[in-house]
Amino acid sequence: YPTTAVAQANSTGGWRQVNPQPIPRNPQQFQLETSMSVREGDAIPVTFRSDDTLYLAPNETRSFAFRLESDITDDFGNVVIPNGAIVNGQFQPAGGGSRFVADSVDFNGRSFPLSAQSQVINARKDPRQVSGGAIAQDAAIGAGIGILLGGITGDKAIATEEVLGAAAISAVVGNVTAPSKVVVRPNAELSLEVTQDFRPIF
Repeated sequence: YPTTAVAQANSTGGWRQVNPQPIPRNPQQFQLETSMSVREGDAIPVTFRSDDTLYLAPNETRSFAFRLESDITDDFGNVVIPNGAIVNGQFQPAGGGSRFVADSVDFNGRSFPLSAQSQVINARKDPRQVSGGAIAQDAAIGAGIGILLGGITGDKAIATEEVLGAAAISAVVGNVTAPSKVVVRPNAELSLEVTQDFRPIF
């Protein structure tokens, strides 16, 4: 083994070698754990960037990834997760709706475990089926059914209120029977609450 020498001055003003130490040929490798961290309870803001609205059934699970648009820093202003990092996870069923649950974050060519989740996004009637256009379409269908039934039953003179009544009933039924969906619109902002301290290990 090569050695490294430690020297100290002697009484004559010279130097002498003491306690020579061998240097291992294969130094043990180690990981550096930084003291920078994002703590449990801290928030990670993300934005749903998409050209299309996301529609999820209340019992549906779907993978998704968010790209951070700002640095996430610790209490001292040190950047722990940089702008542009990718937060991976899934939209998962939760309490009458859905929430995004993060499981990892990618940056600097590495993937790190991350535990964070959003608030529950409540399900509601599918807006595609309760919108004005959809209701008008249901009403038109109802009115047509009213006229058709009148023809079948031989009622040649169908009152206007009967036709409108059939249209209104159809619109109400369409609104009531529309399926529930969790709706995430483009540019919607979510806040992910960290549920376990995050400390990257390089």
